[in-house]
Amino acid sequence: AGQQMNPVVLLDDADFMAIRHVNLLDADYGIRAINGSTDLSLSDIIVSGHRIDGIRAESGSRLSTALDVVASDNSGHGFFTNSDVTELRNVVANDNGLSGITVGGASVGIFDVQSLRNGSGGIASTGFVGEIRRVTSSSNGGIGLSIDLSGDANGLVGYRGKRHTGLIDVDKKAQHPVLDYWEPSYNRGSDDIVLDPDE
Repeated sequence: AGQQMNPVVLLDDADFMAIRHVNLLDADYGIRAINGSTDLSLSDIIVSGHRIDGIRAESGSRLSTALDVVASDNSGHGFFTNSDVTELRNVVANDNGLSGITVGGASVGIFDVQSLRNGSGGIASTGFVGEIRRVTSSSNGGIGLSIDLSGDANGLVGYRGKRHTGLIDVDKKAQHPVLDYWEPSYNRGSDDIVLDPDE
């Protein structure tokens, strides 16, 4: 039998869980979600000093949101998921042994995120990222910020918000044409994309 890895919080096929207002310190993992635990919501969490990762979601598990999360001084990753995340907001991932933040799927938005002094990289996403705002990532052992720009089957990398549009009635879900408010960005055979910081 393999060595048992003890998280402070283990979610095993647990759906629609919310974890709030806790400090999780000095175990193998702070939070570990496995076996299809979906729609996990985290807020006001500190994970620090873990022998493996601060937060890890794998084996078909999916994080919905991470708001006001600090992942620091973990031997592995600060925050790791090999699936989608809807939103990362006010996340700090500093001084971890591997990456600060790794998202192995798509993300609707990454906002107000800091990732400093991590061993192998700051912030990495291998899927579509809808919006990124106010991200600081530097002095990491690898790449500061990495986003897959290869795009989907049609080359769609993401969308950029249009500067001048009409008003949106937020009470009418899915009633506004996407292209009236967003400009698609496509991979045109280049490995980079330039975005105006004021857009």
